[in-house]
Amino acid sequence: MTPEATAAAVAAPIGEYGTKFMLDSSFYEGLDKWGYGGFDFYFAGRGGVLGDGPADATIAAFGFMHPDLVRDMWDAGRAVAPVHETVTRFTDRCAEWGRRHFGESTGLPRLAALAERVVESADATAAPLFAGWRAVPRPADAAGATALLLNCLREHRGGMHLIAVRSVGLTALEAVLANGGEGVARFFGHQPPFPEAAPAEKTLEAEAITNQLAAQAYEILDEGERLEFVDLVSSVRTAIG
Repeated sequence: MTPEATAAAVAAPIGEYGTKFMLDSSFYEGLDKWGYGGFDFYFAGRGGVLGDGPADATIAAFGFMHPDLVRDMWDAGRAVAPVHETVTRFTDRCAEWGRRHFGESTGLPRLAALAERVVESADATAAPLFAGWRAVPRPADAAGATALLLNCLREHRGGMHLIAVRSVGLTALEAVLANGGEGVARFFGHQPPFPEAAPAEKTLEAEAITNQLAAQAYEILDEGERLEFVDLVSSVRTAIG
């Protein structure tokens, strides 16, 4: 299995993992004790690895979400607590979610070991959220570490996809509409009227470029390890349903 094929094979399961834990209502339970309203925790927690900077920096890194939504939620989250505290809370909840949902899989230590090699060798150019999350300390247990490492890889591909989308001439909104439809676009803060659907060949081209760019991270693994990595990621996908 080539690095590019590996990147393509794990794209959906790693992406689904991120969606599952970040949209799980349990992830947000009890936030009112700190003063968060809900998604302000997500924006400040996910974006806080960039530091306590202006909303424009977070907007640029998030890419696919409407700037007004990012700005409002970023400012709201920053008002609750210093961003480094929110990052710590977000990290703890991410790790705990992994412990609850990955089960007792004997493959987790091996997955964590392989994923760590991939994460540490990946080029972080133009992927600031990935770079920030890679620097966050990871727990010692396999489930908690795997949760954070998969999140790192999700951020890496997200950064590469944003580059690819813009390189083929699509706007971020056009990419959102092509991949998730109007429902996802609205969830991301975009409002109608929406543009017409982008040409299918453009979205396919963007996906192919994303795989090419993300492939570099998997060059650290040999062919057998890549096959093993894909199988282990698939097992996690099965475990979380």
